[in-house]
Amino acid sequence: MRVLLIVAMLLVTFAARGGEFEPFHAAGKVSGKHYEFAVTKGDIANTPVWSRDSENPALSPRRAGQIARSQLEELLPEGKAWLLREITLAQLGDDVHWLYLVTFEPPPIGHPGEKDPDFMRIIVLMNGKTTPPTITPLSR
Repeated sequence: MRVLLIVAMLLVTFAARGGEFEPFHAAGKVSGKHYEFAVTKGDIANTPVWSRDSENPALSPRRAGQIARSQLEELLPEGKAWLLREITLAQLGDDVHWLYLVTFEPPPIGHPGEKDPDFMRIIVLMNGKTTPPTITPLSR
């Protein structure tokens, strides 16, 4: 019963705020191509919320990293060798919807001496979903 009450309060609070979250974008750059990942308000609305009463989000950082790694390996043949640089938890403006940004770099990490190294930042939603990127050539 308590859980239903908390969920109902969250839904009322969210509805009253008018769904203040915004679409979210992340990018990558690999071998002269730009990768743009985007999630819509609808994508975000269909994810579990992370209430203030809950200690942990619906999806663990480790699982988000695994999901992002799978997408990276689908996008890049050499993705398996890329290094996980960071997993960032991002709040989407309504205080209950969150997502992960998972960043990878090709080895060696840190790219000593490289001016503009390749990287990939993949969005992982709290429901474990990712979105396919829009890929365009980089203008030089």
